[in-house]
Amino acid sequence: METYPNISTGNGSKQPIFLAVTGALLLTSSCIVSARYYCRTVYAKQLGLDDYFIAIALIVVIALGIFNGFQISWGAGRRRDPGDYPMTAYIHTLIYWYAYQIFYPLSLAITKCSFLALYRRVFPPPNMNRVFFWATAALIVVYTMIIMFVNAFECANPSDAWAPTFPSPNCNDLKGSYYSMAGINIFTDLLVLILPIKPAMQLNASRRKRYAVIGIFMIGGFAVIASVIRIHALWAYFNSENPGYDAIGVLLWGQIEINVGIICASIASLRPLFKSAFSGSQSRSKSSGLQYHAGQHYALGSRQYGEGIDLATGDSKTRVNTKIEAELRDMDNDSQELILDKEEGIMRTIETQITSEQVQARGSH
Repeated sequence: METYPNISTGNGSKQPIFLAVTGALLLTSSCIVSARYYCRTVYAKQLGLDDYFIAIALIVVIALGIFNGFQISWGAGRRRDPGDYPMTAYIHTLIYWYAYQIFYPLSLAITKCSFLALYRRVFPPPNMNRVFFWATAALIVVYTMIIMFVNAFECANPSDAWAPTFPSPNCNDLKGSYYSMAGINIFTDLLVLILPIKPAMQLNASRRKRYAVIGIFMIGGFAVIASVIRIHALWAYFNSENPGYDAIGVLLWGQIEINVGIICASIASLRPLFKSAFSGSQSRSKSSGLQYHAGQHYALGSRQYGEGIDLATGDSKTRVNTKIEAELRDMDNDSQELILDKEEGIMRTIETQITSEQVQARGSH
């Protein structure tokens, strides 16, 4: 098989940057998803639909990276003269581009579905607006199916998509199609991004923690930024005097967009790893606090009350547990359902100050 005679990594080539960035992104995504599965199976001891979606998205984005690598091997991203590019290389590049543009929207849709499944699990009804949620999900699925169909039949005869005459008159308006697809993709990105804001603000937690939860999900905004920059890459491609050289920008920002989405969708699931890294100091703090407490414990239905006096400071602390005792034993289970509100929704600490005279009077009784 004839291959492109020179995939130079010297001057006039964007190939080294593309290969380095794509390799780093795929490695990072693979490690993050692996860590996510470790946390979900070891700490939470369960997998959700969002975990399966993200695994499929990772497989698809790796396939996209392979397609891009083949395009690189045939000269994509290298500045060249018109007569310096064999026709076979041109045809093979179009074949891999044809496959890429079908799998690219699929990977985006699966990543967004992982976000939606995560929201559904973290914010069950009535916190999550059902109409808004299912409308967003339906839009993503329908839009993706339409895009894949349009890209698969962008020419009356699909084989014309990798013919030397591409794009021929019997093909769609590629510029209009790509721009409209990118615009709708950004719109659905924004819908997915704002979907958890309202239910997060309704959590039974402090304002600081509610904002922290929103901040975790807002990290997905980096994927939206990559989507916007990809539109500029499309503009550069359509207005380039050397399309084969500038087309690599579209591939590069597509890889950044998808991989960043996968990473952002997995960050919240890594909380047990960060928690375990500081568990030593936290455990020492808790034990040092417990040894100063003394008092009686009363049980009332599913609530437990523990009242004691901090012998070092004279503080009186009453702890009210709003969950049954069996649930308390599971508090170390950092499943996604508990990470957002377990500290304030399950355990509440009420502190009151008393004077030393009150402590002495209480001791005399």
